[in-house]
Amino acid sequence: MLIYVSIFLSMSVMTVVCLILSCHNTFNEKYMVFVNNGIDICKKFTIYGTVWKIYLMCILKVIFDTITISKVRKIRSRQGEAKFQKKEIDFLKQSLGQAIYLVIAIACQYIVPKLTTNSVAMFIFISLNWPMIHIVDGVLTLYFNGEIRKCLTMNRKIAVPGSNSVNVVVK
Repeated sequence: MLIYVSIFLSMSVMTVVCLILSCHNTFNEKYMVFVNNGIDICKKFTIYGTVWKIYLMCILKVIFDTITISKVRKIRSRQGEAKFQKKEIDFLKQSLGQAIYLVIAIACQYIVPKLTTNSVAMFIFISLNWPMIHIVDGVLTLYFNGEIRKCLTMNRKIAVPGSNSVNVVVK
């Protein structure tokens, strides 16, 4: 139910912002980037509605992950395990690392264009910033999660239609 309410609120806000307030993006030829149309309410929505939403989500993610690990620790301590496992510590490191990187990348998305006037450099930075967010997220997941790394290097059987299954080693 919470997911449906969240989707409904998001769609409602976007409908108000895009259709009623006419906050649409336009292409800036000089900097080769999409920007909002300059209406004051649109600028505020971009900063407060987008950036702070991402910051809030990062903070909540770290808080929820910490709560999850603390509850797992309580359960394990009742069973007699007193020490933190490496998996738990790596999970928290991954969560915190992803949140910190996202906060820094989003801040750079808005700060770097104000520091440079070179349109080509700005275009390259803005174009590569979003893919880098996802690349670093995946790299951190692979680095801190040994189970995923093992799954990627396991022998797999692939069934080919009309023939016997074939062993394929993915390396």
